[in-house]
Amino acid sequence: MRRTAYIALLLTIWLVSLAALALGLDSIEHPPFVPYALIGGAYFGAISTVSLAEEIAEALGRISGNRTGRLPCRWEGWC
Repeated sequence: MRRTAYIALLLTIWLVSLAALALGLDSIEHPPFVPYALIGGAYFGAISTVSLAEEIAEALGRISGNRTGRLPCRWEGWC
């Protein structure tokens, strides 16, 4: 439950950052260009993308039954 809420929060931050990027790119052509929305959207978009990818990979790893986080050993004698 907590992980689902965290992934939903990261997804919301990611969508808001995309909207901020769009707003910042739209205001480039207009005279009072203030790049705060562009910089903030890029920063939070990058951070939330990496965090979201990590959390989804960890959640999918737990669903598949691999609790150690290691890849399965396919060579005999190495494990």
